[in-house]
Amino acid sequence: KGLEFTETEQQVLDWADSICLGAFCVVGAMSATKAGLHWLVVPVVGMVTSTFGGIIRDLLCRQKPWVCHTDR
Repeated sequence: KGLEFTETEQQVLDWADSICLGAFCVVGAMSATKAGLHWLVVPVVGMVTSTFGGIIRDLLCRQKPWVCHTDR
């Protein structure tokens, strides 16, 4: 079933999640830029890095990944 959180804990985790996923996106884009990839590929690499970082986080927390939710 996954971990259960109070409403306040969930709000804190949602904020932390947003900040961390943004950081993952930036790190992925910076890595693509340093690797000399085409400028159109850079935002895609950032998006993929943040998306799969979030999926791995959810799986480690034994929760259904957010990208699979229809209610959020």
